[in-house]
Amino acid sequence: MKAAHRRPSGPDQPPRTPPAWRIRMWFYLRHLCLWALIALTAYWLWLDHEVTRAFEHKRWALPARVFARPLELYAGAPVAQQRVVRHLERLGYRRVTEPRSAGQFSAAGRVVELHSRGYRFWDFPEPARRVVIEFSAEQRIAAVRDAVSAQAVELMRLEPPEIGRVNPHRFEDRALLAYAEVPARFVEALVAVEDRRFFEHHGIDFIGLARARREPARPQAGPGR
Repeated sequence: MKAAHRRPSGPDQPPRTPPAWRIRMWFYLRHLCLWALIALTAYWLWLDHEVTRAFEHKRWALPARVFARPLELYAGAPVAQQRVVRHLERLGYRRVTEPRSAGQFSAAGRVVELHSRGYRFWDFPEPARRVVIEFSAEQRIAAVRDAVSAQAVELMRLEPPEIGRVNPHRFEDRALLAYAEVPARFVEALVAVEDRRFFEHHGIDFIGLARARREPARPQAGPGR
């Protein structure tokens, strides 16, 4: 009997070279992945440019706030006590027995004591402070003094009340709300109409895109149909 021929084994055995077709396959596969990545990046940049160009002029714009003239308080000013009280209430000041924090005031007799919030006017800022305003029988301001130092205040301006908001492009009023301030029913209705899986994906709904491409376009009914 002839002994079976065996290949030598051990550290001296040369490494096996993969077939030529496998080398070519890996070469083409690597280049295909590289070109696919380049094409995907180029498409992503183009899509970002198109979306930015389409929605650039539709960005949310906060409305311009319109304010009334600020109320100036000084000794001898023809300002009645009721006018000051109404102005403070319009600004949201809270009427208390003794004002201790900003946004509070008290009125008793011919004296109004208030703790102003302060306001940054165009010429100089008005600091927040406690003042006492005394009125005369002629419905004029008799004196304005600091409630802490008792020194006379030559001029004090209360913050101007906001009388409206106007969007410069659409001439409409807009109120910016936080997500917690939006009613839950409104959010549910908006999601049901626009994107039912809004809270399930991270910005792009691939399932929804695939479903939209699979379903045929439905003709829209025009007038008289």
